[in-house]
Amino acid sequence: MATESGSRPFYRWFAFLALAVAIGSGLWYYFWGEVAATYVYETVTVDTGLIEQSVSATGSVQALITVDLSSQLSGQIAEVKVDFNSKVKEGDLLAVIDKKTFEARVKSAQANLEMAIAGVLVQKATIQKNEALVRKAEQDLARQQTLSERGATSQTLLETSKTTLATAQADIPLLSPS
Repeated sequence: MATESGSRPFYRWFAFLALAVAIGSGLWYYFWGEVAATYVYETVTVDTGLIEQSVSATGSVQALITVDLSSQLSGQIAEVKVDFNSKVKEGDLLAVIDKKTFEARVKSAQANLEMAIAGVLVQKATIQKNEALVRKAEQDLARQQTLSERGATSQTLLETSKTTLATAQADIPLLSPS
């Protein structure tokens, strides 16, 4: 009997090992096993057509001959008269600069000129006004001096006339052109 009970653990161990191998094999096949390849075929009819070839490159493109152009004016280009690889000679018109910027500058300068002329006219009118005020103040002072000599006016009115004349004369040199 000792042999029967001694062989039983061996069978259990062997059955456990066989079960572990079967489960391991099943898991390996499930996760990493080879899947049958499926192929999809697409069929089309034979046709004739244009074959196109394209070329691509990397890097920078450099011209064989480079020509420097310059202009006395700068601005936005309104029209380009030549194309790439066009042959040009000295004096050919290559591009037309947009006139709008320059026309706006001319209009602005004309407006500034008109404002300056108006300012001059205002200054001339102010000078004429101040000259008239000086003449009136001189007449008032002469009248007050005559009345003061006769004793017909107060000393305060005579001093006020002198102050008015001095003030009017002081305004003229500030506005007259030098």
